[in-house]
Amino acid sequence: MVTIKQETKKGSKQPIITQIVLRPPLRKTSDVGQWRTAMQSADMGRMKLLFDLYEDLLIDGVLADAVDKRISAVTNSPLTFQDEKGLDVPELTDLIDSPAMEELLTTIMMARFWGRAAGEFDFSDGFCFSQIPFKHINLKNKNIVFNEYDETGVDYTSDEQLLVIGKTTDFGLFLKTAPFAIWKRGGFGDYAQWLELFGMPQRVGKYSSYDPESRNTLVQAMEQAGSAPWIVIPKETDVETVNNTGTAGSSSAHDEFRKACNEELLITILGQTMTTLNGSSKAQSYTHKKVEEGKNRSDMRYVRRVLNKMVLPLLEKRGYPVTGGKFVFPEDAEPLAVADMATLCGLIDIPDSYLRNKYSIPVPKDGETIARASTSTSSTNGTPKDVPLPTPIKDKIAVPADPAKEKPVKLIDEDPERGITITKKSGFVEKLKGLADFFVAAPGRGATVILSDEKKVKRIINVDKLFNQAIKNIYAAEGIIDNAALIDEKIFELTNAVMQHASESTFLKAGVDWGKTNKVFTQQFSENSAVFSAFKSHDQTGKIVGLLTNEDGRLKSFSAFKKEALKISEEYNKLHLQTEYNTAVRSARMAVNWKKFQETKNLYPNLEYMPSRAANPRESHTELYHLIFPMDDPFWDTNLPPSDWNCLCGVRQTDEPPTVQPNNWQEPEVDPVFDNNPGETGQFINIEATNYYQDAADAKRADIEAFAREMLKQYES
Repeated sequence: MVTIKQETKKGSKQPIITQIVLRPPLRKTSDVGQWRTAMQSADMGRMKLLFDLYEDLLIDGVLADAVDKRISAVTNSPLTFQDEKGLDVPELTDLIDSPAMEELLTTIMMARFWGRAAGEFDFSDGFCFSQIPFKHINLKNKNIVFNEYDETGVDYTSDEQLLVIGKTTDFGLFLKTAPFAIWKRGGFGDYAQWLELFGMPQRVGKYSSYDPESRNTLVQAMEQAGSAPWIVIPKETDVETVNNTGTAGSSSAHDEFRKACNEELLITILGQTMTTLNGSSKAQSYTHKKVEEGKNRSDMRYVRRVLNKMVLPLLEKRGYPVTGGKFVFPEDAEPLAVADMATLCGLIDIPDSYLRNKYSIPVPKDGETIARASTSTSSTNGTPKDVPLPTPIKDKIAVPADPAKEKPVKLIDEDPERGITITKKSGFVEKLKGLADFFVAAPGRGATVILSDEKKVKRIINVDKLFNQAIKNIYAAEGIIDNAALIDEKIFELTNAVMQHASESTFLKAGVDWGKTNKVFTQQFSENSAVFSAFKSHDQTGKIVGLLTNEDGRLKSFSAFKKEALKISEEYNKLHLQTEYNTAVRSARMAVNWKKFQETKNLYPNLEYMPSRAANPRESHTELYHLIFPMDDPFWDTNLPPSDWNCLCGVRQTDEPPTVQPNNWQEPEVDPVFDNNPGETGQFINIEATNYYQDAADAKRADIEAFAREMLKQYES
């Protein structure tokens, strides 16, 4: 038994291939000058012009067919996976015989022609692979870009599910074929023009020079007689058309030019011409076929090395039993005669089904006469005698070692009590949980925040990606934000999604019935989180826009702008966002408890302020520890935990009597931001007391709140 580690919705990420913005190639009339310009642009790392040219030239049938022949030679070859004992692995056999593997092999081969290739693995539903468009592969910056004009994108060196092949200075075989495809296309245009001029018979009309009116009548008749070329001359004159007697003046010149271009295309891709074009002799065609097969073997070695060096480690991490094994393209075995096959049956075990399938021999029916070997080669009981194996045949056979003598390798241990499967690989033990509990802490300093609940993944927020998109938008628009709230939508998205999840996941844990009963309250909480996110995003957007220009008012370079903007992201979207998420979760949890406390208020009318669970509790909160007040006391309007950012204080419901305070006792000062009871207000904090709100212009606050409500509708949909 082998456990394959599958990515479920709970642990998956949004595929990069779905985020790429696809645009059609720039198709236009091309010449060799444009090819050189595109090549020079590629030398500087800008691949769009060259790759658009490649894609446009691939409509050439000869070129496309030659490329398909090389790819088909690999995809049609019998690829196998053999473990360290040389035996097939069933799990890998199924994987190899899948459409995803053919897509993977095709992608690897494409690197030969384009100079680069990339694809993305997806294990959420078995083994899947999708090719990434070539224009979105930036080898210089080691990125997969979402827009073909972008300079930066997803760092493929840090994403193990991305396969990228190629060298920055290699522009593939298409670079060599491009001029011949361009010349061939232009040659056909010239040929079409030549046919228009000389391919149709010319009509000559003659009129009498003494009758000018007859000329006009003749011209009118010629114009109405069709599109063939014509000429009108006086009868007394003579016109002679002199043809060029050389080949340049005939259609054969164009045909020779076409053939020359085709031959260059085929030689570049296949190394020869005669397996595609007519050969002059059988011997020459055989020689050319050998040349093509040599290229095919080279392609197979290339594909095999990529599979074993780059793909196998990924499969191993996913739990596929590939340790010690390798992908192999078996060499074609030399055909054996029936007599040789009969001899081998006496030496090695050959399945009966193999022989029947190989020679299309049906299984005999009851009562049918059975053909037998002659008595000279059979024993008295009908089984073949031991016949010495001829030396030429013996040299071709490699008999595998007896598996019974091999020491078995235990790959899998199972522990039913713990519900886990342990896979031993490469000297370390990896635990694969069939259905692991999914727990997500508060967003940390990493680039990706995965948000989930107990049933499914709600959001996967890539903070760095969204922020990079935001600063690109801001820089491209030179700080002009296209909404009244002056908020970049990407910045709002990364904050709001995290804050919404904080309350959503907490309310979900309270139960479906609780959510239905308190639907209006949860919607109010959600709106409050969106408004908070909007004011924070307005504040952050304004600071980023302020970084666009130098002291003299000139626009900074993007690299200088981005460097300073990333410092703001570190503060707002990683350090602050973690704290805000933690606090929102605890406020939502306290709001749920408050609502539940009301249900048993008649039995337990009081609440006790409980000590913090933090390792280093705030001294300002210690004086509140174990104070007991009635649930209706105004004390809880301002002091219900959390009482500060990341506060871990709590409360418990009790029927113990309230604490008796001295006459001069004063309630401790509360941070205005936390002057709030989330169970009553439906707010995780007092937004109006935050710096985000207070720093916003009075005239903009209504626009910011309206923006939050509008964006919340999109989030909920």
